[in-house]
Amino acid sequence: MKEQTYLTFLLDHRRYSIDSEYLEEMMPLPEITLLPTCSQDIVGVLNVRGDIIPIIDLNLSLGYEPMPYRTANSVIILKQDPLRVWLIVSSI
Repeated sequence: MKEQTYLTFLLDHRRYSIDSEYLEEMMPLPEITLLPTCSQDIVGVLNVRGDIIPIIDLNLSLGYEPMPYRTANSVIILKQDPLRVWLIVSSI
């Protein structure tokens, strides 16, 4: 039986976890380029080593109000080939 590990994070005051198999990277929230014409839950993009990756506010994806973006927030990069996305989270 394969042992699984999970990354746990907070989004506002709600706790979530995701299979760490999909985790590529995590870091403090960088400056993002906002894109007002994208779909509702994609708030911008970030250039990561030459790759443009969409940034998703998971609150919007789940039907909640958008979270206020602060320097204390973090982002996690999730990857499932060929898709890569950033998720803005309150804390990891």
